[in-house]
Amino acid sequence: LIVAPTSWLQGDDSGMLAKRIPLAWAQRVASIPGVAAVDTYRELTVELDGRPVALVSRDLRLHAQRSRYLFISGDSTTTLERTVAEDGVIISEVLARTAGLNAGEALRLMTPAGEREFSIHGIFYDYATDGGKVVMDRALYRRIWNDDTTTVLAVYLMPGADGTSIRRRIADRFAETGRENQPAVISNGELKREILVIFDRTFRITYALEFIAVVIAVLGIINTLLTAILERRRELATLRSIGASATQIQALMLWESGYLGLLGGLLGVFGGFFLAVLLIQVINKQSFGWTIQFAFQPWLLFQALALASTAALLAGYLPARWAAKQPIAEGLRYE
Repeated sequence: LIVAPTSWLQGDDSGMLAKRIPLAWAQRVASIPGVAAVDTYRELTVELDGRPVALVSRDLRLHAQRSRYLFISGDSTTTLERTVAEDGVIISEVLARTAGLNAGEALRLMTPAGEREFSIHGIFYDYATDGGKVVMDRALYRRIWNDDTTTVLAVYLMPGADGTSIRRRIADRFAETGRENQPAVISNGELKREILVIFDRTFRITYALEFIAVVIAVLGIINTLLTAILERRRELATLRSIGASATQIQALMLWESGYLGLLGGLLGVFGGFFLAVLLIQVINKQSFGWTIQFAFQPWLLFQALALASTAALLAGYLPARWAAKQPIAEGLRYE
């Protein structure tokens, strides 16, 4: 479960002060039966070489036990344990690229006690910020920043615990704080579904472009087949005159349209694979500073080939019927 200020969930930009809750609330949540652990996630903005950077503090040992970061190299649990033991930090790939930092080097941050160096113990993949992210253990952050607030509470439940019941207990426990200060309690699944809805809404234009591309491809195949029929009227008429049936002529044209679609699909798959590598290795790194994880899914390739072949067969149906109905005598007199 996630306990957070409503301003954080709604993306309110009224300021960092509005996006935090008292750290003591973590103990109140942890005392509820069925709660296994509570991770206090604090995020604020700091400056690094004149650029805004997200500074995140959390219980890294707890995070190592129950979750993980995807590091460019190294095991997540080992890296996080070493980061806590040596009072270091981990940074996002975006920050590492833009600032020219590497694991093992020192990161200089301005703190309330002045500028201080932190050793970098790992670089992790992250897609949440443009300027980058620095993550340190909660205990180290509290010693330096003397901050007793948190942005989000990540509530881990015991195995078999009733999430709905615990969610209601958390809401009841904070009911006396007042309607304005009462945090929102949502499940991790709800947050994921909301994020996917936002992604789907963002990519609706992509789906429209895909539909337009298929329509244009179908019209292109129809035009190609009609042109081929006009240029091969004598050939088709000759086949009819030596015994080929109208059904065979129609099947011949459908076969041609089918392999046109299959050939186009294969070229599209290879072209798409090359474009994916280009986007991941070059464009995204230069434009955003992050690396998207490559995931090969064979069923998507088969789906693309099936769609291309089916669209081509549907596009070739009417031209094939028209070719089968061409008069034999007129075709033999052609040219």
